[in-house]
Amino acid sequence: MAITKDLEIKINGDQAAFTEKFYIYQNDRGIDLNIKVSIPKLQINKRNVSLLSELEGASGGAIILKPNGDIVGQDNINISDDVIKFTITHDLTNDLDEVGIYKIQFHLYDGDDNRITIPPVEFEVKSLIGIIPNTL
Repeated sequence: MAITKDLEIKINGDQAAFTEKFYIYQNDRGIDLNIKVSIPKLQINKRNVSLLSELEGASGGAIILKPNGDIVGQDNINISDDVIKFTITHDLTNDLDEVGIYKIQFHLYDGDDNRITIPPVEFEVKSLIGIIPNTL
C-alpha cells in the first residue's frame, strides 16, 4: 500500500510554487506524489491543450538542489493521468539527508526527445524529534 500525496505547481512567468506547503521528515520514503502543473496553455501541434495531457505516457527527470548546494538527479519519471508521478524512494531519502529547504526542477520530454523545463519549486526536509530503534 503506497502513501500518496496530491500536489499542484502553479507557474507564473519564470516562477513556480506548490499551491500548499510541502515537507517531509528525515527518512520518510515510499511517498507517491501526483503533481498537477498549472501552466498557461502552450500551443502544441497547432492545438491549445494541457501540457501534461499532451505528454501522456512521456517521461521526465528531476534535479534536486540540496541545502548544501549538492545536486541529485532522478530520471524515468512517468507522466500519466495529467500529472507528474514522482516517488520519494528509500534511495532518494538517503540523498535528502540534510534538514532544510530543497529545490526541485522537472524536465519533461516527449517521445521525440523534445524537452520543456518547469521552474524550480521548494520543499522542506524537517528533523525528527527522535528515532524508534530498528525503523530506519
